[in-house]
Amino acid sequence: MKKTPKSERQEAPFDDFGLVMACRNLHWSIDQLDANIANSVGISRNDLRCLNLLERSAVSPSQIAKALDLTSGSVTTLLDRLESAGFIERSPSPTDRRALLVTATPKCFDAIGPMYKQFALSLIDYANGLSKEQRAIVIDSIEHIASLCSNTGASKE
Repeated sequence: MKKTPKSERQEAPFDDFGLVMACRNLHWSIDQLDANIANSVGISRNDLRCLNLLERSAVSPSQIAKALDLTSGSVTTLLDRLESAGFIERSPSPTDRRALLVTATPKCFDAIGPMYKQFALSLIDYANGLSKEQRAIVIDSIEHIASLCSNTGASKE
């Protein structure tokens, strides 16, 4: 697919190409998925965002604060809620005796995992209907769009 240089592009209304509206719909749908999951297990959206950070490994409270753009006090309150619900555990860091690490518990994975798994299986069903080349294009496109989202408006520190 040939790309048009920025200098030659014309400004187009959103509906001329449909990509902007499709991305907005995707964002809204992912937001709704997360809202549904959070509501179904009785936690807030920030609580769910925190649990998603813990999906693959333990994380420090300061890493959670940075990722969620929360104060340390807000993170402490959030972690207290999640610990009371049985979704997380706090333990000393094996490399720094002053630091804590937060991990998701089996209860967390049991409560939330099946809902994300259902979504993942739906994606797999969709992908199975595509050729290998089409899947590669879809993956590349989604990753590129995600990068654009992450970098648009980001401060240049």
